[in-house]
Amino acid sequence: MNILIINDFSFVNGGASQVAILSAIGLASSGYGVTYFSAVGPPDPRLAESGVEVVCLGQSEILQDSNRVRAAVWGIWNLPAKNGFDKILNNFDPSNTIIHLHSWTKALSSSVVRVAIQRRFKIVVTMHDYFLSCPNGSFLNYQQSVICKRDPLSIGCCFTDCDSRNYLQKCWRLLRQLVQQRFGMLPGSIKHFIAVSSFSKDILRPFLPGDATLHQVNNPVSVMKTSPVKVSENNTYIFVGRLSKEKGCLLFAEAALRLSVKATFIGGGELTNQVLDIYPEAHVTGWLPQDKMQTYLDSARAMVFPTLWYEGQGLSVIEALARGIPVILSDTSASREMVRNGISGLWFKRGDLQDLIEKMRQMSDPEFAKRMGKVAYEDYWSSPCTLERHIKELECCYSRILGQAKG
Repeated sequence: MNILIINDFSFVNGGASQVAILSAIGLASSGYGVTYFSAVGPPDPRLAESGVEVVCLGQSEILQDSNRVRAAVWGIWNLPAKNGFDKILNNFDPSNTIIHLHSWTKALSSSVVRVAIQRRFKIVVTMHDYFLSCPNGSFLNYQQSVICKRDPLSIGCCFTDCDSRNYLQKCWRLLRQLVQQRFGMLPGSIKHFIAVSSFSKDILRPFLPGDATLHQVNNPVSVMKTSPVKVSENNTYIFVGRLSKEKGCLLFAEAALRLSVKATFIGGGELTNQVLDIYPEAHVTGWLPQDKMQTYLDSARAMVFPTLWYEGQGLSVIEALARGIPVILSDTSASREMVRNGISGLWFKRGDLQDLIEKMRQMSDPEFAKRMGKVAYEDYWSSPCTLERHIKELECCYSRILGQAKG
């Protein structure tokens, strides 16, 4: 079996890329022929070290491309990526090859999907977000900070200014979504999808082909089993992720300010300065390698995951639970499936500052936090999200897909 992994980035800059890279490494280590196709580098050196063949086009992320005309065009239909992937496919046989699509909206576009479908390759898509149906990928109205209930590409959707930037950007996203559906053949011509949570699967199922098969494969994390963090001895609340509006970082900053607690933001993004304007005492580390992030987690009383959108499956939440750190998270996040409310962590009402403050205040009790952290640790390690487990689940998924192909 040969596996072609498609992802916008060949380095870790978020959850989708982390999962794509870890799975490529794990599959190659299990003896499979793995090719990793991406637009934006530099490639993570672990890929080549594991025997993965890396094909990186050396392009820019569309948001970072200084040539804005090119970015606008390639963001909708990246012809060089399509041609490059078409050339790669000459080396593979559709009967024993799986194409696994992770992300495509930041650089590659749906053009790479069309060429694979035309050549009768079997494709499986991991649904890390909601770009298969929603133009902005989140079902979030950024202007009003509310969950959007409109049908994607409906008249109501088209005339709603919901983009994080402006309505002109929304119009571009609408055009991209139309091209993706009609020319990229996504999701209409795909028969296999991987859901990372039951929550996100239920949201996306109505927008997928009626005859599609949905496989559930949990995301892997690279966490060694160590002694649980002594959360009762700590007093810092941790946020991990991009500092952007949909992640709820400003909400957490305001709550931390009101409670005058220590707050550490691990990550970076366009709202870094706003976070510090709200709470100058907050510590913003920027993006950190895994080993350094673990050092900060050692000082945590709890992790706060205040996302305003549905999310998919937050890797930082899994990593916190694996360390015995209780999590306070939004009740509309898919990650709530991993946290037993009032037992291994706390849910708060999405976007509700007072409710978040109350939940953080509850966690300020050392014995309360210790009890929840103990359950979080035991729950996670009773069924850990290891890379080995992830690879076994992928192997079963791929075998079923190719078995159906042969039939």
